[in-house]
Amino acid sequence: MSKFNPIERYFARVLSRAPKLKLWVKLLYMRLSYCLYKTNDPIICENDMIVYDAESESFFGYYDKNPWNSSGFVLAHLSSRNTRLLPSPNEAIQIALYKKNIDIPCWTSNSAAYNWQQGSRLHWFTDEIFCYNDFDESACKYVCRFVDSVSLEQIKVLQYPVQDSFDGLFYLSINYRRLATLRPDYGYRNLPIMSHTELKNVESDGIWYCDYLTGKAVLLFSIEQICNVEYDVIFEEGFHKVNHLMISPDGKSVMFLHRYIISGERFDRLLIGNIIDRTLKVLSNNKMVSHMCWRDNSSIIGYLRGPDLSDGFWEIDVMSGEYKKIPGLKGFGDGHPSSYSDFFVADTYPDKARMQHLNLVSPTEKRTTSLGSFYHGFEYMGETRCDLHPRFKLDGNGKRQIGTVFFDTVCTGKRKLARIQVEV
Repeated sequence: MSKFNPIERYFARVLSRAPKLKLWVKLLYMRLSYCLYKTNDPIICENDMIVYDAESESFFGYYDKNPWNSSGFVLAHLSSRNTRLLPSPNEAIQIALYKKNIDIPCWTSNSAAYNWQQGSRLHWFTDEIFCYNDFDESACKYVCRFVDSVSLEQIKVLQYPVQDSFDGLFYLSINYRRLATLRPDYGYRNLPIMSHTELKNVESDGIWYCDYLTGKAVLLFSIEQICNVEYDVIFEEGFHKVNHLMISPDGKSVMFLHRYIISGERFDRLLIGNIIDRTLKVLSNNKMVSHMCWRDNSSIIGYLRGPDLSDGFWEIDVMSGEYKKIPGLKGFGDGHPSSYSDFFVADTYPDKARMQHLNLVSPTEKRTTSLGSFYHGFEYMGETRCDLHPRFKLDGNGKRQIGTVFFDTVCTGKRKLARIQVEV
């Protein structure tokens, strides 16, 4: 079998305590495994895969946002820079809007604030307005730009970069310079990294609430406040960051990861913040939380370490804190879930044959369906890796429902935004 087995995952977990050693052992083991399990077909998929922009490298970004709107417009990032290389503050990427022609965008602009995992956090702010982050050289700061997809005009620039937003009313911001220092995969490279003294300033850094109409921003939750919820004295030894903010469907809550690093080892906590009354609650404190999504306003699903200390996909009731193991994904390991109705899609990291698997999961029916497998070469590693980051929606109702899955892939040898249609 080309999947990694529980014994292999156990040793990977043990080696997490020594990140540098884990990296070298992992690289060596992956290359040896590939020699034994490699296949000749870079794409195994029964459905036709449509790729955006044949000329440039293209991608959308993270799995928590969708590239499409109800009018059929699709958002994407384009790069003339080889995406096997680290992002460069001296080479901007393009923000592109497509309508019908998937090779020629109807509008483009540039952004100097980006990474290969989340791009510029490009997404739809409303059904007609989209937003993305950029670097304002004159002000020497990161900003958020808003563009009307009908007039194709920039309509506003606000002075805090976006991490997540809600329904044209507000957005939440984080410190991308802190991310560039502690986890450059998700940070931007236009400003110098932070000093140890700056990193230890947790009183005036954290999550900002930004009002779209007024442009005013307030510190909603400081990192100091976050640390004080179920405080542990060990927090004093580490450097802290927040990342992966996801606002609930009703806009009242936000889940996010609190991560702290001690002697190179990373520890995770999952928290829920009430945006209205500004209270905080810890949902997971078992040291490993990976990827989450909202299923509805009262429950979330994701890959994390559960109360029995096993790693897997769990559903968590936000109010009660109750955990339920999601069946049907045993052996697939970590992935990025995207939920829609009674379904969610999730990808996997490359297996021993360097194939990433895309799966459709129905928790209520306890059913998992393979949607395809896609090759991920060794040329894309670390910060330049290309997770599939699938995003899913249903296009029709009734007994025969057709879904569309957008994902990023390097199975063609270049980073590409792709889509397939599937029957659920």
